[in-house]
Amino acid sequence: MSYDGVTEHKDGTWSAQEADGDLMPLCREDHQAVHRMMDRRREFYGWNRYRATVVIVAHLKRLKGTKNGG
Repeated sequence: MSYDGVTEHKDGTWSAQEADGDLMPLCREDHQAVHRMMDRRREFYGWNRYRATVVIVAHLKRLKGTKNGG
């Protein structure tokens, strides 16, 4: 997983160079889950952030659907 283009600023905030169309709204819990999975799973090494995020979010949606009886 590559974090090229991601910058941490002196005030502790982060920014990246994604296009607006590449962004997706996530609650804090899901956003943190995405990063935990990206950073811990070797199968995402070498992937760009967008591709890894799409795959992980689809996985999280399946998990939530299973938990909610769907």
